[in-house]
Amino acid sequence: MSIPTDRCGYTIETGDIRDGGSGIGGSCCWRPVLDERNRCIWHADVEQKDSTQLLDEIDETTNHLGGVVASNVSFPDELTIIKSSFVNANLRATELRNATLRNNFFAEADLSESDLSGTDLRRADLHESDLSNANLISANLTEADVSDVLAPGINLSEADLREADFSGGDLRKVTLSNADLAAA
Repeated sequence: MSIPTDRCGYTIETGDIRDGGSGIGGSCCWRPVLDERNRCIWHADVEQKDSTQLLDEIDETTNHLGGVVASNVSFPDELTIIKSSFVNANLRATELRNATLRNNFFAEADLSESDLSGTDLRRADLHESDLSNANLISANLTEADVSDVLAPGINLSEADLREADFSGGDLRKVTLSNADLAAA
């Protein structure tokens, strides 16, 4: 398939990820390109992205945002994005405080040093993600798949971790003060 020059064309093949039966399949980004960069605002590797411009390009649900580059972006508090795929996304040092991100697929995403305090990540799939030094104070990770994560230094104080799966993860120097660990 030929991709028009005015479209991003960033592609994730089904075989590139372990989808855990999610059925997300492969995807090809069809958003308009950003200037002369040959990629859309989400996939262009540029400094200082504007969260408003990023959010103008998506809906609240069912987005294919695999491979996005949104590091060091400050999203507005109480942002809602659900049932979307962020596989292999670069969200390093991103601020997503008090966001609703439940049922999202973040497999193999880089969320290191991100601020996800107060964020609703119920039933999110974060397997094999990098959560090193991330702040998840008071986050809700009920029934989340957090298996095989790289998460040394993560702060899970006061987080709701009921029935979350942390098997196989690197959780050195994790902070769990007052976290709810029922069936975790």
